[in-house]
Amino acid sequence: MQRINKVNLNSENFSFFSPPKPEEELSQKITIFNSGRVVFSAENSTREVRHIEKQIDVNTARTVLGMVAEKFQQSHNWMDFATDVGSWQLTISYPDKQNEFTGSVFPNPRLHDISDIIRKITAIPDLWVFDGIQLYQN
Repeated sequence: MQRINKVNLNSENFSFFSPPKPEEELSQKITIFNSGRVVFSAENSTREVRHIEKQIDVNTARTVLGMVAEKFQQSHNWMDFATDVGSWQLTISYPDKQNEFTGSVFPNPRLHDISDIIRKITAIPDLWVFDGIQLYQN
């Protein structure tokens, strides 16, 4: 498998049916680098409301990057899209190219495992990732 430099995931929680309140987070961005560096930010409609930078184990980071790349190598034929929910945009960066993917932020069994792994290794509270699972609880 080709070396992955980083993955960048932008998730947005916007729908016309149920728009977020002005103080609620509207977007989250997380980047995981193959060095183990993790950069996260969240914004509401007017400003950045959270910013976290941390270091995770290099081998763990590289394993997760590989898992993400493998998941999306096979996914282009079966990505599910829902209307009137948030969306995500994923960029997987290699030394010589970038692959980009988009989807809907909703509980998707095909991406639940990778979402949970990213939540666990980064330990960032209320991370939406691909499935936005906490957005749909209660």
